[in-house]
Parts: sequence; C-alpha cells; structure tokens
Amino acid sequence: MSATVIIPVYNPDRNIKFLIESLFKQTEKLKIFIIDSGNDHKWRDEITASENLKIVSIPSGSFNHGRTRNLAVELSQERSIIIFMTQDTMPVAADSLEKLIKPIKKGECDATYGRQIADLKVSFDDYIDRNINYPQYDIIKDKNTQSVLGIKTYFFSNAFSAVSRKSFEAAGGFPDNTIMNEDMLLSFRIIQNGGRILYVSEAEVHHTHAFGLDKLFKRYFDHGVFFTNESQTFKGLKKGSQGIRVVIMQIKFAKKIKKIKLIPGILLRSAVKLMAFHIGRNHRLISVGLKKKLSLHSKYWESNA
Repeated sequence: MSATVIIPVYNPDRNIKFLIESLFKQTEKLKIFIIDSGNDHKWRDEITASENLKIVSIPSGSFNHGRTRNLAVELSQERSIIIFMTQDTMPVAADSLEKLIKPIKKGECDATYGRQIADLKVSFDDYIDRNINYPQYDIIKDKNTQSVLGIKTYFFSNAFSAVSRKSFEAAGGFPDNTIMNEDMLLSFRIIQNGGRILYVSEAEVHHTHAFGLDKLFKRYFDHGVFFTNESQTFKGLKKGSQGIRVVIMQIKFAKKIKKIKLIPGILLRSAVKLMAFHIGRNHRLISVGLKKKLSLHSKYWESNA
C-alpha cells in the first residue's frame, strides 16, 4: 500500500518549502499533492520540481475545507492511503509518516491521526490545548468507545491524519458544506460505517496556532455554529467539560513555571472562547451580515444564509 500526502495551501510562508523537503526525506516513500487556492504563487519558485510532487491551482476564494480536500483526493487517484496535512505543520522525525500509516497497512484500522506538538514559546494556550487533545498514549476509537469517550470518539484532525482510500470513499469523503470540523464529520462517517480510528501517539508533527483575541473569538463562534448545525448528528453523546479542564490546567501550569502574570490572560481568553461559543450556538437569532463579521469563515454565510 502506497501513500499520497494532500496539502491545501493559501499563500504559504517559507515553511512550505521546508515541509516538502522534510516529506521527501521521510522513510516512507510518498507522493505529494498540493492544492493551491492562493493568489500569490511566488513560493513555488523555491520548490524543487519532482515527479513525486504535483501542484494544482484552484481559483482564489473557492477554497472550502471539505470540498477542496475531496477534489484533491479525486485528482490523486493512484495511491491507496491518503495522508492529510496542513501548510503549517512539520514532521518531528524522519519516520513520522511511516508510523502514522503503519496501522492502516497492517489492517488494524481504517484511519489514523497523529500527535501534534505546540511550541510553548509561541502559544501558551495552544501548548496546553494540544497536550490535552494529543496525549502520549494511543487511543482506539469505534462504536464501542462512544459510551466512554462520548463526542471525543469522533475527534480527528486533518492537520496530520491518514485514511485508506477505500474507507474514505465508502464514507462519502468530507462533507462539502460545513463551516468547520469537516475532519470530525469524516471520522463520524467512518465509525458509523463500522470502521475503526487509531490515534498514533508516536507519529508526531510540530503544529502551533497563535491566535489573537479577535481570531480566537471568530474561531470559537464557528465552533458554536458547527455544534448547533450538527446537533442531531451528535445527539445523546456525552459532551464533557474540556473548557473548564483546559483553564484549570493552564492556571496550574502557569504556577508551575512561575508565570503567575499569565493568569489574567488565561481567564480573559477563556471568557472570550466561552462567550463566542455560546453566541455561535445561538447564531440563528443573528442577522447574516453580523454573522459574517463574527465568523472566521465569512464566505460560508454567502451560501448558508
């Protein structure tokens, strides 16, 4: 079984050059398929041409998290395992991708996702978040884990994940009309089809987000929108209280590293997340014009008024 790495890009910085170089140094021999929705293609000048690298352009502004990835899968037909990454990730080791797809090759599961490690110096918030979502032990997820994990059964990330083409196609691919969390809905479809997903803790990438308050608000507004729109999909599943857990862990860690001055910022960011999420949950009471201003994915509202 061979693998293709699919990476959607939009006006990427120099990290894309180093990411491609890193992928070609992986112990797993890969084909790389980049789908570019940007309007600045200067980054391509720094990329070394290869028969195992294909770059396809789509019109700027046409990007859709699910639909664009589905298109890339359709255009890269020759390989039986699809690896999804984002332009801001970087493999930790030369065998990161080999470890990621090994369980699929062995027939142990239909899909996998790996561990994401954030840089504490870049984002304290993201560092704690990723330590919670990506622990140092493996997790098996299928229909039987719903009673224990609840909605976390379907947590999945296309920043660093892999799926067999057969399972991807059987699930109907990504949904093409969701505001975000298309990876979570793919996971739901695979598991509801009787499939199994494995979190592979030894397969690691560096991946850090450093959101300002404005972008943080918009991101969590969209999270709220998603969970309202998909309320029937996840009906009856235990939601948990991860938000409170994250805040407690952040405060404890701030004390541990003797950075008490971080605590007001932790509380402020947590309040912004909570407020944005609940406004998003009630988005049906808000005008389309205001939703566009509050949302990170404003184009979504052009066809979902």
